[in-house]
Amino acid sequence: MGTGHCIRLLLALAACTAAPLAFAQQSAPNLNGYVTLATAYWKRGLAQNEGPSAQLGIDFEHQTGFYVGAWAANVDFAREYNWRRPRHLEADIYLGFHKRQEQWSWNVGFGHYLYPDTAIDYDYNELSATFGFRDRLFYTAAYSDSYYGGRHSALNQEASLAFPLRGNVEIGGAVGKFTIGGGVLDVTYWNIGVSKLVRRVALELGRGHTIVTVLCDGGAKYQSRLFNRDWLEQKGLAAHAGAPIPRPPITLEKALVA
Repeated sequence: MGTGHCIRLLLALAACTAAPLAFAQQSAPNLNGYVTLATAYWKRGLAQNEGPSAQLGIDFEHQTGFYVGAWAANVDFAREYNWRRPRHLEADIYLGFHKRQEQWSWNVGFGHYLYPDTAIDYDYNELSATFGFRDRLFYTAAYSDSYYGGRHSALNQEASLAFPLRGNVEIGGAVGKFTIGGGVLDVTYWNIGVSKLVRRVALELGRGHTIVTVLCDGGAKYQSRLFNRDWLEQKGLAAHAGAPIPRPPITLEKALVA
């Protein structure tokens, strides 16, 4: 049994290639991109890179709920089985489907992780599912039958909570358990952090975070709060939001898992 955590500062820059943030329409497909810069990259309680990390991603969402995308980050693992050609890049190609029903939401996805130009084949596939309640409470499970291209399966389970505050600030936290079959690894991890969105730049300071940046998309994560006029009026924030734009209500939602 072990625990994993770190302190890091994250700067995320979003490059829009679709409709503006928070006003993307479900009646049309969305193509979104983002860049993340961080002082470290931790995933599921384990360090993927304890130095500076640059991450790029692109995501296409169809109005029916289907999505496909790709993501990549530089990595620097403390342990390698072949130091002549170690892992320097981690990439993920994924697809899935997400849906919302009243206060509940769910997402299922399939991802293929690959590590190009390595002496050993570390590539593996992963199935994941996320269930959400009111865009605040989430449960995610991800399974791989051959983690890092090895003989052992892996299972990650995580429960997370997001709570919005004034000024585009959000406090969040998560607790998770990551296990590799055969008694290879059993890690319990947690994280607590605060993030602030300034136009299309997100600043985040937290402990033990898995880096998952969703910016310049349909704004679904904040749909029932920051982009909900009734919610803003209840919190006394409507005066700062400006006049409402006469557009159809947004019903698009997606949860991404790193």
